[in-house]
Amino acid sequence: MQSSKKNIAIDAGGVGVKDERLKGGIYTISVNFLKELGKIDKKNTYLLYSFDPIEESLIHSFGSNFKNIIVRPSRGWNKIWLSLRLRMDKPDVFLALNQTIPTYHSFKIISFIHGLDFGKDSYSNPKILQKLRNNTEYCIKNSDAIITVSKALRNEIENKYKVNNISVLHPGISPVFSGESGFYQCDTPYFLFVGSLKSSKNIPTLLETFSLFLKTTREQYQLILSGSDKEKDEKIDQIIEKLNLNEKVFFTLIENENLPKYYKGAVAFVSPSLHESFGLPFLEAMACGCPVIGSNRGGIPEVVGDAGILVDPLDTKALADSMIRVVEDKKLRDRMIKKGLERAKKFSWESFARQVYEVINSV
Repeated sequence: MQSSKKNIAIDAGGVGVKDERLKGGIYTISVNFLKELGKIDKKNTYLLYSFDPIEESLIHSFGSNFKNIIVRPSRGWNKIWLSLRLRMDKPDVFLALNQTIPTYHSFKIISFIHGLDFGKDSYSNPKILQKLRNNTEYCIKNSDAIITVSKALRNEIENKYKVNNISVLHPGISPVFSGESGFYQCDTPYFLFVGSLKSSKNIPTLLETFSLFLKTTREQYQLILSGSDKEKDEKIDQIIEKLNLNEKVFFTLIENENLPKYYKGAVAFVSPSLHESFGLPFLEAMACGCPVIGSNRGGIPEVVGDAGILVDPLDTKALADSMIRVVEDKKLRDRMIKKGLERAKKFSWESFARQVYEVINSV
């Protein structure tokens, strides 16, 4: 390990966002990683580049060796303005938290690749898709080290881009999800989905599954969908209307500090996602003692292990049968809760940050 002090630049554009709908998985990973990194490393200087100011309280939580540098405008940020600023600052290492790097780079680059889900079921705007593809390819081909969140994603990157400088580091679980909290009080038992409402989350299949569950059990249940409606799948409202679920399905954007109550109060967390490199909500649910039912694709099996029920995300009958089993078999539900709580203990933000710190020193 080198003893000399380094200046480490970080693309923190995603940490400075103000729109709550944009504070999803990448935001959660970035914020928790930086908080733990600040506890581990008091020596190096971290320069957080963003186009919107990061909240002072958040900067303070990272540590005194973290400094926010505002670079504007946001249009042409990576290609022009961030590159110009980095020419001046001359950092030793650049951490690309948002899957994109500046065109100018005379320093070592460590890139976080969160996913390759660039299909039409992820984003509706073809220009956004093409930009993501281009940025990701440039990022992967010009990085000295790459960090991914699952073996499934590592394999996907290796097969597509023929690179092998990849470390698999699993994200952790925030303390808010493993602490004590009450239950969300609801007169009607409910299933819970947490995540964005874009097409790749496969909400239409979840709605069809829920409808089949209601018809089979003839019981009174609700489905709560909590997540960003940015890039919302236009089929969602159509299917709710078609299946007459208007009084059964509810949309809300639950703040992080209140999420544990919703997880703990739910019959189960259900997510038949088509593309999931990791699946933080699965981990959050397990840490709160909520049974999980979901897709057997991507990185989800690495997160859930044998603690939940994972099936083909397009098989509505298998999904509905799983929901029925969790409702009717108390021993199964109790077993899933116990296994989920134990499983969640294996994931730590401190461990994640320490491993990233090792990668920083290795380059």
